[in-house]
Amino acid sequence: MIVTESGIAAGVRRIESICGQAADIKNAEIQALLKKVQVALKNPHDIVKAIEQQLDETAVLKKLLEQTEFKLLAFLQKDLLVKAEQIKGINFISDIIDVSSPEMLKKLCNDLRNGFSKTVVMLGTINAGKPHVAIGISDNLSADNSLDAISLIKSHVATAIKGGGGGQRVLATAGGQNPDGLQLAIQAVRKVLS
Repeated sequence: MIVTESGIAAGVRRIESICGQAADIKNAEIQALLKKVQVALKNPHDIVKAIEQQLDETAVLKKLLEQTEFKLLAFLQKDLLVKAEQIKGINFISDIIDVSSPEMLKKLCNDLRNGFSKTVVMLGTINAGKPHVAIGISDNLSADNSLDAISLIKSHVATAIKGGGGGQRVLATAGGQNPDGLQLAIQAVRKVLS
């Protein structure tokens, strides 16, 4: 019974196999695993077709979830705009929100940053027990001012959440180990703007 096959040089293949009792044991393990898969899929006649169907359904559900999340982001964006505060002529939008992934946090932050002039956006979330932060600075504010999202992340946010991050001058993100530090990070950035 062939166990593995790999390339070791140009035009040369390496084949590892087992035989005798070891092959019988390996075959029994494969049969047991196949039986578990069959039971998990509720005993279909064609296991491969059932797995393909599950993968197709998962892809459809992921797409539906993504569409729903984009609608949720639109509602979150409106909610966050109401919470915007003015600090020395700068719109400061900050909150700890519940989103499914750091990518969604970054997208929302970028949308808010691009939508308004003289705006600093700082959003945080906790995903899988770990804090994530996104800071966005509108292009005109970044050009006119010495504000830099990367320096805010590295100087004020990373220490508060016990992590690190980076990005671009107008949009940076960070991840860390201390979810309790999110509020402290927001306060630190608010203090920089004051």
